[in-house]
Amino acid sequence: MSGKRVVGVQYDETKGVPVVILKGAHEAADAILANAAGHPEIPVVKSPRLTEQLYRTPIDAPVDRALFPAMAALLVHVVDVDARLQEDRR
Repeated sequence: MSGKRVVGVQYDETKGVPVVILKGAHEAADAILANAAGHPEIPVVKSPRLTEQLYRTPIDAPVDRALFPAMAALLVHVVDVDARLQEDRR
C-alpha cells in the first residue's frame, strides 16, 4: 500500500483565497495522480511538508492564511513551469 497523500487546491475568486478541492491517501492518492497525469493542464507539484499541512484542511475550506507564503511560492513555480512548457511548444 502506498503512503502517499495528495491535496488539490484551486483559487476561488469569490472567496479571494485558495480552497482545498480534493484530498486522497494511499490508493485514492494513486488514482488521483494517475488521473492528473492524463491531463497536462493540471499541474502536480511534490511538496510533502505543504501537503501534510494542507491535508488537515477540510474539503471546500479556504487554505489557512499562515500557508499563503508557501502557496504563493508554489504558484510562482507552477506559472514558471507553464511558461517554459508554452515556450517549448512554439
